[in-house]
Amino acid sequence: MLDVVGLREAMSSPDLVTLSPTLTINVASIQAQTALKILAWRDRHLTNSKDAPDLHDVLWAGSRGPYAEEMWAAPDALEACGYVLDLAGAYLLGKTCAENFTAARAQAVVDVLDDPTAFARLALQMQHLTASELLDAYGRGFAAGVPKGA
Repeated sequence: MLDVVGLREAMSSPDLVTLSPTLTINVASIQAQTALKILAWRDRHLTNSKDAPDLHDVLWAGSRGPYAEEMWAAPDALEACGYVLDLAGAYLLGKTCAENFTAARAQAVVDVLDDPTAFARLALQMQHLTASELLDAYGRGFAAGVPKGA
């Protein structure tokens, strides 16, 4: 059975990408891509772990380019991560991603991040020395962003 948790949330606040002067499409934002990658990894990591390194790349990008400005404007993310910029970017991605979920629908992502075995396997498959720290920062941000009582 296909699990579509995350798709509604991704399309509730898409980014617009112009492919040509007459064609603009909706795509999942970087924030939504994080949850989609975690859920895709959950569903297929035993046969294909490609979502884990992809997730690392997205979390790392959360403190680069245009996302760096957003991070600098979020003192709670910076403080929560001891002013380590890569971690603050991942935290902010998690927090802003979770804000589009209800508490019930966010539970699918929380279940992966709160399971010590899944967390360790995901971090290992991300194939980077900073994977555990990025994933932890993202998880703390996600937990902080989930609407209470929703």
